[in-house]
Amino acid sequence: MRELFLRVMTVVVLASVVLGTGSAAAAGAGWTVSPGGSTSGDASQVILTIRPADGSADPVFDCVPSQVDIAMFSSPDSHVGDVTDVVLSDCLLAGLYNLEITVGTPLSFHALDYASPVVSGELRDFFASVVFPGCWAVVEGFVPVTYDNSTHELRLIPEFTLEFTHVDPVDNCLGIFNEGDKMALEAVYDLAPGQAIVPA
Repeated sequence: MRELFLRVMTVVVLASVVLGTGSAAAAGAGWTVSPGGSTSGDASQVILTIRPADGSADPVFDCVPSQVDIAMFSSPDSHVGDVTDVVLSDCLLAGLYNLEITVGTPLSFHALDYASPVVSGELRDFFASVVFPGCWAVVEGFVPVTYDNSTHELRLIPEFTLEFTHVDPVDNCLGIFNEGDKMALEAVYDLAPGQAIVPA
């Protein structure tokens, strides 16, 4: 009985080693992007939501329109593109406040997971200034995204992964947002020409 138990345990351990090695190899195989090169997309609407650190109600801004330009490329790792330009302005809250948001570029586009035909990933190195009369602030972090190979839609997922890291002590944004508050973006960009992003 003891010999049978040891044989079973040996098989389980060997199977775990083999499966673990295969998973690591797949994760490190990189991504193929075709045709690659420059692509751009428009979003008819961007929803910008602030999550205050003090637990008060979330201000929601409606931003129209928005455009992105992206340089796409195949890669031996997760980095498959760079967002080279972002237009994001005219963000209104109840028709009273109009945010002007200047996003620093490039943002690095990382592909992290694949469930055909959808790629899940992140736009990293996000750094933006937020300005309106009486306000100057800085937002940093990353934006979760998905890309659908069949529809060529790049979707910004509204998770609160951006943070206000600086709010000017004089132009203090009227308390609408403060240092430590979180921000989320939600939008769908239709990319053209369409790209195919698949594991290598």
